[in-house]
Amino acid sequence: MQIYVGNMSYQMTEDSLSAVFAEFGEVSKTVIISDRETGRAKGFGFVTMDNEAEAKKAIEELNEKEFDFNDKIHPTVMSVIVDKVVRDDSEPILKYDPTHPDANKDGYVAYPNINPVVEMADLIEATRAYQANVSAFQSAKSMANSAIDLLRA
Repeated sequence: MQIYVGNMSYQMTEDSLSAVFAEFGEVSKTVIISDRETGRAKGFGFVTMDNEAEAKKAIEELNEKEFDFNDKIHPTVMSVIVDKVVRDDSEPILKYDPTHPDANKDGYVAYPNINPVVEMADLIEATRAYQANVSAFQSAKSMANSAIDLLRA
C-alpha cells in the first residue's frame, strides 16, 4: 500500500521518514519528492508498505499527528496527513520468466499494473499545485510588505 505523507519538514530524509513508519511494520520503499532544479525537498513524499494491516495501523497512528522536534528519532517530521487510500483491484501484468523466484507453476511472474504515464501526470499535477501555492504565498507576502512600507512612509 502506498501512503502519501504531506506537511513534512524540508530537512526530512528518506531514512528518517522510513524510521517513522518502520515502527509499524516493514517499509519496502520511501520516496521524498524534491525540486529537480534545487534538489530541495518539497515537503511531501510516499511510503510503501507491503503488509496492508501494518500500513493501516501506521495511517491510524500517524494521521494528523505532530512530532516533537526535540525527538531524537524523528527530528524532522512535522505531521502526517492521509488524504485517502485507494485500492487498485486491477489484474496484474503476467510476464513469462520461469527462472524468476516468484514465478507461478506455469512460469509467469505477476507485476503490478502501473501505468507510468498516469503516474507521471499525477506527479506533474501535484508539482504544479505546490508551485501555485508557493506563488500565491509569495504574492501575499509581497503585498503585506508593500502595505507595511506604505504605512511607514
